[in-house]
Amino acid sequence: MDFALELLRYSSEADETSLLSPFAVVSAMSVLYSGARGKTEREIGAAISA
Repeated sequence: MDFALELLRYSSEADETSLLSPFAVVSAMSVLYSGARGKTEREIGAAISA
């Protein structure tokens, strides 16, 4: 959840006309995490707090 909130906070500073769904991003990252191995798995896991 921290990743999603931080992403939302960052994106709101970048462009007022953009729309971003933190839930969708974390969901996509979770799919990547399930197939990742090694260093990539650890880094994605740390980012999404898996």
